[in-house]
Amino acid sequence: MTCFIAMSLRWLLRSPEILEQAAKNATEEEYFQRILKEQDMSKFGGESESYRWTQTNAEIEVSVPLQPYIRAKDVHCSILPNQILLSVASKPILQGPLLRKVCPDECDWSIEGRGASRSLKLMLLKAEPTQGSQHWTNVIKIPE
Repeated sequence: MTCFIAMSLRWLLRSPEILEQAAKNATEEEYFQRILKEQDMSKFGGESESYRWTQTNAEIEVSVPLQPYIRAKDVHCSILPNQILLSVASKPILQGPLLRKVCPDECDWSIEGRGASRSLKLMLLKAEPTQGSQHWTNVIKIPE
């Protein structure tokens, strides 16, 4: 019986440490869950005068608003691993060196929507997937 009381006493004296450690572990887990759940995906994209872009770990999606009269034959798109040229009705939309490499054979574009809500969707497959702080900061390299 004395042994049981001594073990119980030892457990009770250590329990604040155990409880504190358990609370700390729960807090760290909650912290990381909060970060992951509250990740603002808008910071992984951007917009310019003529297009908006977003990204996932593997792809870049560029969205270009189109006038109702624009047809597929008015779109010119040339994609190389490090270079892009996208023009609509002879107006350059994206032109220049890409920030990083893409897989040109896996890239595609399409026209979606009707009337005033028509847009061109360009999907670029990243040569190397990215995450978080490694995501692209722009589609085109900006000269320094």
